[in-house]
Order: sequence, then C-alpha cells, then structure tokens
Amino acid sequence: ASDVYKRQALSWPADKQTQGSILVWDLASDDVLARIPRSSDFIAAQFVLSGERVATIEPRQIAVWATATGKLVGRIDLNTSASRVWRLSEGGRYIAIKTLLQDDAPGIEVWDLAKIKRLGAPITAENAAAVALDATGKYLAIGGRDPWVRVWSLSQGTLIREFEHSSPLRSLLFDPSGEWLATSDLSNTFRLWNMAEDGAPVVERLGSSIWQADFSADSSRLLVGSSDRAYEIIYLPEARGAGVRLHHAMIDSSYATGARAPAPIVLATRNMVVTNDAGRAVKVWSVAGAQASAAPRVKSLPGGTQATLSADGKRIAVGTSTGDVRIYAVGAP
Repeated sequence: ASDVYKRQALSWPADKQTQGSILVWDLASDDVLARIPRSSDFIAAQFVLSGERVATIEPRQIAVWATATGKLVGRIDLNTSASRVWRLSEGGRYIAIKTLLQDDAPGIEVWDLAKIKRLGAPITAENAAAVALDATGKYLAIGGRDPWVRVWSLSQGTLIREFEHSSPLRSLLFDPSGEWLATSDLSNTFRLWNMAEDGAPVVERLGSSIWQADFSADSSRLLVGSSDRAYEIIYLPEARGAGVRLHHAMIDSSYATGARAPAPIVLATRNMVVTNDAGRAVKVWSVAGAQASAAPRVKSLPGGTQATLSADGKRIAVGTSTGDVRIYAVGAP
C-alpha cells in the first residue's frame, strides 16, 4: 500500500439507531476523504486491498467501495446469514465467505476483491470452525470440529494437504508468503506447518491458554505465545528460536473465556513487538536484531480492548471499551 492508504481510518456511529455515513479519515490532516453509505442493517466495515477499498458487510451482501471517492465498485450477494462469518487474506485482497451450496450443504466461497470475481467453485465445508486464506490466493485452510486441518488448492478446487491436531481447531493463520501455516486447537496446542511438506509439524508448543501468533511482513520470523507462557521469536525457515522471551501479565479470565478474545500480538518489520492483555496494559517491545544477547526493552501504555501497530512501527493505536481510540508515538521504549 502507498503511504496515503497507511494514514487512513474508518469511523461510524456505534448506535445502530443513529443514522450517518461511514467516514474515511486522513489521520495526517484530520480531513474526511470520503463518505460511504451505511444501510439500516449494516453490520461492519473494513479496509481491504491494503486500504485501496472498503468492504461493508450486510445480512445479504458485501459491498466494495473505492476508499478515495466513496464510489461503489461492486457487490457480492450472500445466500445465508452464516455469510456474516468471513475471513480476509493478509493485505485483504481475498475473502472467504460461508455459503449454502445447491443442495443446501454448507460451503465456502473465495472472492478476489480486486476483480470482484469468485475464485473457482465453492468448496464443501461442513462444521467449519476456523478458516484461513493465504495472501497469494493459492490456498484455503479449513479446520472443522474434528482434529484435522484440510488445505485446498483454490485454482484446482482439490484437497492437497491434511494436517492432524490433537483436538478440533480454534484458529488458523498463513504467513504473507503462503509457505507457513500456524494452527492452534481447543486443547491449547500450537503447531507450525510447512506447506511444501507432509508429516510432522515444524514447531509444536503445549499450553493451558489460548495461543496468539503473528508473522513478520517478510515471513522471516514468527512471534508466538500465550497468557501463561512467554512470547518467543522463531526464525524461519530454520524454525530456530531466537532465545528471546517477552513476558506479559496473565490475561484476566473474564477476557480469556468471554466472547471477546484478547487482541492479537503484532510483529512489525523493524523489530518492534506489541503484546496486549485486553484490559490492563499494552506493551511495546524493542528487540534489537532479535538477538538473545540484547535484552528487550519495553514501554507500557494504558490498556485497551484492541491494539495495532503502524506498518513503519512508529505509532500504536489503542482502542478502549468506552469507544475511544488513542494513538501514541512509539519512539524508544
């Protein structure tokens, strides 16, 4: 994405009864760049295509709008309320949507949001609990209510990989290159798989709470941890630990077991790491060269329910339960 798209934000009224458009903001100038219509049954909106477009979700359609002008680019019709459950690829070019097939069996469609075009035929997916798309549009990974991850080729519409877990899947995540797949299950087992290989996982971790994971933008590192374990950095493709441990406080049980999951961790490109316990504090870590010999430095910020780091690692946005969004300059911790 260009620097222009990296400075943008969306806002709309939290109260569904309040009328008003979705506003596209330029954070550098505080100007409204565009206004996107918001229907009475509007559900959510999100930047896609690295910020070039905005997708709005409604019960029976997904509409795609040009970010710069607010003009409608195209629509995707939905045939079931389950379509409200959707998943974007890294960068937001591809979207996976639950659908109903001709025999009313549950399935998943994948669409290219740049062309507003479906990729191949829908894939049958009964009891799909976790879904992930890779950023290149090659793979769709599905975790059902059995302990298997099934990976489909979108161009061929065929099953090409099956990875076994110890219990049904909770989450799936591809790295930006599509070479690695991170998975975690309901028994709190984390595994990392190489898409070019069958057999055993490359990395496995056991725990007693939900695992969080994120890949660096160049797919050279994996950051993984949980509320009862330190976060660790793993080099790829060697799957070698960097010897760095980042400790964050235990997540409050009300967040760990509630409907709202803790915000994910983020690994930026300049060795900056963000961890968030979804309530008490957000921590920004500076890990110089990701080397064990250099002790990581840390800065604590007031807690929130969501947190994210800018692509250049210079700003962090923290969302609070009261609806505020606070933006901080990261600087030196």
